[in-house]
Amino acid sequence: FFFFFFLKLMVVSAAGLLATALIVVISFLFPFMLGHLHEGTYYFSALSTTERILTFKSEQAFYYYFYERSNRLLSAEADASMLSVVEELTRDDVIEHPHTVNSLKKFNVYPEVFLSILYHSFVHTFANSLNPTCHTYRRQGLPPFKTCVGWGVEEYFYVNFVFALQAVALMALSSIVWNVSRGSVLSVCLFFLFYFANLTNMTRVMSAPPLRECFGFPFWCVVVATCVSLLMRSRKRIRKAITLVGYGVVLLVSATAFVLSWQFAPFPLLLLAASVLLMDSCGICTPIAAQLIFLSLGLSWIVCVLLMFGNEFMVSSLYTALLIGGGTVLFFKRLFPSHSQSPLKAFLFLFISLSIVVGIKWSLSYTFGFNNDSHIFQLLLSKFDRGFESFHTRLYTCSTAFSFLSLKEFIVVSSSGLVPLAALTAILVAAQCVDVVLKRRWRSFTRKSNKHTPLSAFLLLVILTALSFVLCVLVMRLKMLANPLLCVCASLLVSQSFRSQFVQHRHVILRVFVVFAVVSSTCGVCMCANVFACVCVYFRWVSSLLNVYQTCWFSSLRSGTVCHDNFPSASFPQKRRVQ
Repeated sequence: FFFFFFLKLMVVSAAGLLATALIVVISFLFPFMLGHLHEGTYYFSALSTTERILTFKSEQAFYYYFYERSNRLLSAEADASMLSVVEELTRDDVIEHPHTVNSLKKFNVYPEVFLSILYHSFVHTFANSLNPTCHTYRRQGLPPFKTCVGWGVEEYFYVNFVFALQAVALMALSSIVWNVSRGSVLSVCLFFLFYFANLTNMTRVMSAPPLRECFGFPFWCVVVATCVSLLMRSRKRIRKAITLVGYGVVLLVSATAFVLSWQFAPFPLLLLAASVLLMDSCGICTPIAAQLIFLSLGLSWIVCVLLMFGNEFMVSSLYTALLIGGGTVLFFKRLFPSHSQSPLKAFLFLFISLSIVVGIKWSLSYTFGFNNDSHIFQLLLSKFDRGFESFHTRLYTCSTAFSFLSLKEFIVVSSSGLVPLAALTAILVAAQCVDVVLKRRWRSFTRKSNKHTPLSAFLLLVILTALSFVLCVLVMRLKMLANPLLCVCASLLVSQSFRSQFVQHRHVILRVFVVFAVVSSTCGVCMCANVFACVCVYFRWVSSLLNVYQTCWFSSLRSGTVCHDNFPSASFPQKRRVQ
């Protein structure tokens, strides 16, 4: 007995150690991979400072300007601090000259302010150990120029920090898979396979680092991971004060950073709050978990409104009305607890919550005269009514990023098996929910045994994935919200919670997979070839580099001249084409 008990502990510990090592190593190497892809796209190391800034196009250059401006202000004044930068940007007469505007209130530029302060603190702290690598490049018909690379360079510090943030996102997503799958190493491996096979549809950070979603998405992943972990805990374990404070602080900080980084952050948070309120009204999640989530999101929203100097769009948004209305309903439910659950009560709570939210939204817009989010509703209306047009709808729809999700993009994501497998996970979760509702075993949603995850955690993931996919279909730019969650849902198929359902319906599922394999065999072969090609990119680059130096060395032997360490001008197109 003790031998088998010890052996079981060893297997569990070995699986946990293997998964932890896998998550940490891949997340640690991920920023280096993004840096290599960014270097292959722009040849960033061989560009001058001005050319590096010119790689930031359109809105990227707009946001990078605030980082550069904050750096100049901190370098010009010896006693400059964060307050000096904030004071300068609150009375900004440059960005919309000749008008003076509050840039911190109007734009989401807090990441650039934070990065500029962090850069100067980093440079002053590690001034002796920072040795940027510098090279002199010669181009035909142009004078030579010197350029440096490393963390001590402004441009490299900016892009490398953004790449490092993506490691946080990858670690948060993989931790969701590990927790919900109840320690399945196969699920974690499947998640990484799906994520890297569809990397170009997951993020645009390798080609556009200054975009707002590149800063905000990692914090959104932390918010989702915290909520899922909170729902997985039982009632007894969640009532500990240390547990409540820990979850609340993590959720508060991550939600605040998410809102300050991205102007579209209220929409994913709106989906999250609505999902939690729906689950609580139906008795699916524990009341204390829903109350903690709403309290943390409400406090973070108050902090963000204060830091953005009472932004009218934030004050009058639908998310504000949902936080107030949902929090009020949860407060009264705590005052008058009910131990029985029925569909009538669930419908009553939902109707009351919806009425309060609509009333608060109308009151905020009418009382303060704020109508700043009208262009959002106009954009949604133009999606369904082709005859409706306005200035804002034309401004947004002229870009393909704000159009509907194209059929080509959907086929690319589906060909790797991502959408069908995630849909199968959603069907299995829906089947479990229907079984629980019909048998009136409401506690099954929050009960956790040694082999099963609470159904509430699965249900929250499925609801968020479905709603994010709807947003992705309406606005193609938001596909980076849906695709990573699709990877999470698809990788959960091999978890312990679905094994009994696979055994019970194995014949039907086998037929579905056979049909899918026949249809997408060609796309699957192409996907494997692309993954193999991505692995071989680095080795081809090294081979090209060696060939260039070998040619230079032989030419120096024949001519009797010394070969320079830097690349000749003729090698630039060859190296860029190979990368």
